[in-house]
Formats: sequence, structure tokens, C-alpha cells
Amino acid sequence: MADNRQHASIEGPVQGGARGRPFAASIVDLSPHGYREEEYFLSGTARCWAPRSGTRTGQDGMWAAQRIGAPQPYKTRLLARIPPPDRFSGTVVVEWMQELFGTERDIFFRWNAETLLRAGIAWIGVSLHHEGVDGPAPNSLVNWDPQRYGSLTIPDSSLGYDILSQAARCLHDLPGLGEGKVKTLLAAGNSLSAWRLSTYVNAVQPVEQIFDGFFLQDFRQKTVQDREDAAFPHDRYVRSDAISPVLMLNMTPAAMRSAGQPAGHMLRRWEPAGAAHTNTFLMARTAVAEERDTGTIITCCPEDYANAIPSQYFSGAAIEALVRWARDKKAPQDFAPIDLASAGGAPALDEYGNVTGGMRHPWVDVPVARYGWEGECVGGSGRTYPFPSSRLARLYDGPQDYHQKFAVAVRRAVRDGIILPHDAEAAIAAAGRLTW
Repeated sequence: MADNRQHASIEGPVQGGARGRPFAASIVDLSPHGYREEEYFLSGTARCWAPRSGTRTGQDGMWAAQRIGAPQPYKTRLLARIPPPDRFSGTVVVEWMQELFGTERDIFFRWNAETLLRAGIAWIGVSLHHEGVDGPAPNSLVNWDPQRYGSLTIPDSSLGYDILSQAARCLHDLPGLGEGKVKTLLAAGNSLSAWRLSTYVNAVQPVEQIFDGFFLQDFRQKTVQDREDAAFPHDRYVRSDAISPVLMLNMTPAAMRSAGQPAGHMLRRWEPAGAAHTNTFLMARTAVAEERDTGTIITCCPEDYANAIPSQYFSGAAIEALVRWARDKKAPQDFAPIDLASAGGAPALDEYGNVTGGMRHPWVDVPVARYGWEGECVGGSGRTYPFPSSRLARLYDGPQDYHQKFAVAVRRAVRDGIILPHDAEAAIAAAGRLTW
């Protein structure tokens, strides 16, 4: 059979430019962990993917696809955060950089930096959207720093699937990742990027079989029409016969829209009950990055005013669970979806106003507040409505009773694999400061 794959080349590390640094450089200090951040350019030719002639493309995602059209030249960038050789775990996570209104963000890394750095996991961010690379927006790469990025071009965002495959095959050319050092290769995306990755899982991975696993956070979060991906249905699920592990971590808004997702041997759904799309942990990092990179000022809600469920703990645990699944064939737990009050409707709520069903966790099982996934807080970071002291007094025999019950629930969550031990200590310490 003829090899229809296109091949790419890497150049770098990239230096210089008017600003002297990459766009979306790490907002987290990498130096205590010995990581280095470098940028490379990836160039070649790529083709679009589309359904095979005469095949069905339904909502179930069980699509048969192929490359179509003539190869088109492209040049994009890879942003690499690589651990020192003695700390590299052998796992690489390739993030489909999120693009929104022509601006790129490393959202997955911002959620999970501490987990990746502690575990010695290498991170590669790939710019895959025309709009974010050489689109007309003022903060597309070519407009943000023409001296550094002026040669970059992706003529059509639908080329992103082929470019992602090429980037994955070229990782051995990056310093620190060659000579068979990469043992586990994962792809990750959040919200709009997760939606793009679902196309890759459904249409491309069955053919390419490059990645060992996929992490999709807040897949189906929004119904924004994907501008240049008309070849595949917009309304889709992840195919139930996926050939590689797929872990979907959906907060409440995305979980509501994921009702009906078929189960599958290689699929796991984690839907933390009551969690909002973001929280102040993520939005505070985003605010610093936005002001630095674009001059935009973002005002975040206080941490205890926005939804205070620390979803970053679940995300970090999900990453480690996916690594074990892909590397060691040890599948993580699958959890029931959140309960809905009616088909296609809002979540069902318990007597305290918190979501029922889904992945249970200490913040809703040992509650001190009602957690909302909607509200005025920026970035969809929801709201927290603390219980009055009168209700807390009915629920618990004083603060110490609450502290003990919460600690027990956290340790159970560690055993269930949904909170990592390092984060469990922080969660128990934070709860221990609550009194009334």
C-alpha cells in the first residue's frame, strides 16, 4: 500500500524577534523542576481529512476517513517544555493549542502544570489553527511578532489533523526526546481543542495509530460552529469503538451536553459533580498571561466567590490515570454521568442544591456550600454559595467533625484515583481552615 503520509522538518530552537520570547510562554516557573522551554518551527506539506466516499458520518463518530486534495505547504511552531534527562518519565503530552478569537493559549498546561512537572512529563504545544497562526487578529502569531513569526502560515485549519500527525512523528528530532526515549505519547485538548481532537480520535487515529491515548477536557462544552471543519458533523460523540484509551473529563456544562455519549471499552467519562467550566485557579493564571501577552486585563472573581471546587485536582489525577492506562494497560475507573432532571435538561440537584450523580468527590459529599456552574464570573468559573452557620450546625457536630469527615472523603477519593496524594494534603489543609 502506498504511504500517503506527508513528512515534515523541524528547525530551531527559535531565537530573537521583536519581543524576544515565545507567545504563550509558560506562566508557571519551570526552573525549580529543571525544565527548559524552547520553541521550534515545523514545516512541510499537509492535506485535509474527509469521509471516504460513500460512507456514513453519523453522530456516533464511527467515521471512515481519508486524506483528500493536493498537499498544501505550511509552517507552524512547536512550543516545548522538556524535563532534564534524569527526570524524563518517557511520557510526552502533545497539546492542541486552544485558539479563540485569533489568540492561542496553553490551557491544558495551565490546568496541569504541577502534575506534569512533578511527574517528569514532557509537554509539546502545537499551533494548528490558521486563525491563531496567520489570521487577521492582532494577536495571531504573525501579527504579534512579525520578526519572529512572519514566515509562519497554515492556509486552512482543516490541515491541523495532518499537521498534528506530522508533529508527533517528528518529536524524536527534539533534543531530549530522541533515541527511543519516548515510551508513551498522549494528545490533549480543552474545550474547543477537545472538540477538534474528537475529530482526530474518530477519523484520523484509526488510520494513523500514532497516539497511545487522548485526554479531552470539556468536550462538547460549547456549540460554536467549527469554522473550517465542515467535512464532519458538528454534533458528534466520541466513537465507542475507539482503538486507544480516551479519557473525557467534563465539567457540569459540558457534561450536560454529553448526555447520550455511548460507553466503550476504551472510553472513560469523568464528570465531577457541580464543577464549573473553569475556576479562579485557572483564570488567575490566564489573567497574568493575557496581560503579559496581549495587554488585556481580566478581573477574576475571588476564589471563594467563584466555584471553589478545585477541578485542577481531578484533571491532574486524570492525566496520571491516562498515563497508566496507555503505558501499563491499567484502565481507570469509569463513573456514571451526572443526573439530569429531564432529558436534555439541567442537572438534578440534591437537597442542598448540588448536582447528583456523576463523579462524586468531597466537596459535594461533605458539603459546606452550594456550587453553581453559572454566574457572572469570568471564563465560566461559576459561583459558590456558602451555607449559613445555622445549616452547618445542623450538618456537623462542630468544625472538627466537618474536618474529620472531609479528610475521610479525601482519602477515599485518593483510593478511587480521582485526587493525587500531593493534592489531597492541600485539600485537607484548606478545609481545616474553615470554622464557624
